[in-house]
Amino acid sequence: MAPSWLTLKTFKNIGVFYLGRYPLINACLILLILGERAPADKNVPPFHPNVLYGFIVCMVLFGMGMSYEIKRLECAMAFVAQIALMTYSLYTNEKLNYTSWLENRMISRSIGLAGIFIIYAFLTSQKKSRRLQKIGEGCLAVFTMTSMFILVNSNEDRDLFLKKIPFQNASLYFLVTVMGACVMIYINGGIFLTDASQAMMCINFALVLCIYGDINFWVNRRGVPYWIQIKMIIDDITISIGLFVMAFANIYWKHRLPKADSSGNLYNHEKQN
Repeated sequence: MAPSWLTLKTFKNIGVFYLGRYPLINACLILLILGERAPADKNVPPFHPNVLYGFIVCMVLFGMGMSYEIKRLECAMAFVAQIALMTYSLYTNEKLNYTSWLENRMISRSIGLAGIFIIYAFLTSQKKSRRLQKIGEGCLAVFTMTSMFILVNSNEDRDLFLKKIPFQNASLYFLVTVMGACVMIYINGGIFLTDASQAMMCINFALVLCIYGDINFWVNRRGVPYWIQIKMIIDDITISIGLFVMAFANIYWKHRLPKADSSGNLYNHEKQN
């Protein structure tokens, strides 16, 4: 039996509610990560305290703006800029001293989050910007591509995945094929955009359950800091929730993703019907 319109609308509203408050959650996670690092960073902190406090305060303000629908577009894009700044710091700040494979995993999720919040800004804005939509989809394509690359080339990820799913290699090949198709759809856009978002939402949840949710393995055997691993799990869940909102925006949200006719002009599918 297909889910009812009311059920999907309710879950969509819950997703929008969560996305608006994610910056507040992220601010708390960053403080917990830095607190976990505090004993090692006692002599050489990775960031100046005043810069860090200002960064956290801005993140809280952006979260409150999105939560109370005050300049939601501007707050969402400012939060995307913060994500980009954090990503840049991972590569340039040698004091953080993370391994390259851990940096790549964190950066992959940062790109996915940026894509989700660009799409969030697009959907909640009064004037629909095709460029904003394409940038968000491009970020999601990069996130999907890096997730696929990590799954195929990382022995740890692949082994954990194969241990917890039936049909093992056949399931892995099928999953990689679907992810590759989603990358092409995000790059090219089109009518299958919602299908790709639904597929990636399910795949992302499956990867969290099979791979990244094994906190004991990643923390105790691979040496990933505890709160870093928790943040990556929450980031994956946030991306999946954003993909759910994106997947059902065409049908259940008054701000629909625009379609393009043969001449390249945008139109609203609802008005055509």
